[in-house]
Amino acid sequence: MTNNIEDVYVFPTTYPQRQIWFLYQLNPENPAYNIPFAYDVEGELNVFAIDKAINEIVSRHETFRTTFMDTDNGLVQVIKPELEIKLPVYGDLKTEDEIKKHIETESIRAFDLTKGPLIRASIIKHSESSFILFINIHHIILDHISVVQFAEELTLLYKTFSNDQASPLVKPELQYADYAVWQSENQTGEQLSSKLKFWTEKLTGKTDYLDIPLNNKRPVIQQMVGNEYHLSMPLSLLNNLKALSRKESVSMYITLMAAYSILLSIYSKQTEVSVGTPFANRSHQPELEKIMGCFINTIPIYTDLSGNPSFNEVLKRVRKMVFAANANQELPFEMIVEALKPKRDTSYNPLFQVGFTFQEPPMEIELEGCSVKSQCLHNKS
Repeated sequence: MTNNIEDVYVFPTTYPQRQIWFLYQLNPENPAYNIPFAYDVEGELNVFAIDKAINEIVSRHETFRTTFMDTDNGLVQVIKPELEIKLPVYGDLKTEDEIKKHIETESIRAFDLTKGPLIRASIIKHSESSFILFINIHHIILDHISVVQFAEELTLLYKTFSNDQASPLVKPELQYADYAVWQSENQTGEQLSSKLKFWTEKLTGKTDYLDIPLNNKRPVIQQMVGNEYHLSMPLSLLNNLKALSRKESVSMYITLMAAYSILLSIYSKQTEVSVGTPFANRSHQPELEKIMGCFINTIPIYTDLSGNPSFNEVLKRVRKMVFAANANQELPFEMIVEALKPKRDTSYNPLFQVGFTFQEPPMEIELEGCSVKSQCLHNKS
């Protein structure tokens, strides 16, 4: 399936990639799919080892050497056989305001998906023992699980190269492009038909627009611009939620999703609530666990809140829906939309307009001999 054209390799794209590409075309300068990380590093940072570690990861995983091209036959991913990522060191940013502005600017600087590279890294040097490591990756080549893998490999390779040793990591047996080929060749069949049947039966005739009060009128085309708010949960409330989850034999995710769905029902005055939630989309093929790429599939979790149910009853309804959705998570969201044919409007997402994610904190890395603390960054989406 590989086509070698002028020293690059051309492969089909996956559903998640095409969805992100579609939104990219609406506004190429939008940073909504940037994934930025910044780390305060105290100690004698080995810049050479960081540079070598990042480029070793880029060499190991094709996804970092990927760009995209629209052709007469549709969108394809173009993979370079080699790519060197430059690691500039900035030593002229002296004040906190200068550093903050630089990181904010870099966090929202748009990627060109047709030219790449779709990963950037740099170092801000305060002194010989104080640095900031900045990394920014576009979501079209990486999902949350892959980010964790990236952190693990960076930690290991930095330690290895700092000690002048060779990489202990073996070459990956599969690459993301292999999954793209598999997906393009397996979009029919009985298994897929059963999953499509599940989603059409579950969502046909259901409310697909959440009418919650808005401070501003929706723009004609989604701008993917937003803000973030950090809220702390009292320890007593957290412990009570954990105790409730154990008692009802559900995860914290399901407990919080149930509470969130009730809140949305109150705000919208609707008894049908649909919330988009991302699924890893790797469990059906164990060999995918070690591949870096964008596998994530965001699908609607529909909750029926009619009949004035108790919270325990809502928990049961959410659990049932989440378990069923998990068993049918491989069906791409775009295929669900194509089958249901909901009313389309460029001002909002089809089938769900709110999302819920429950996951670990940002990517953590360890750099041998240094103290590392992650910063909280925002890409304005």
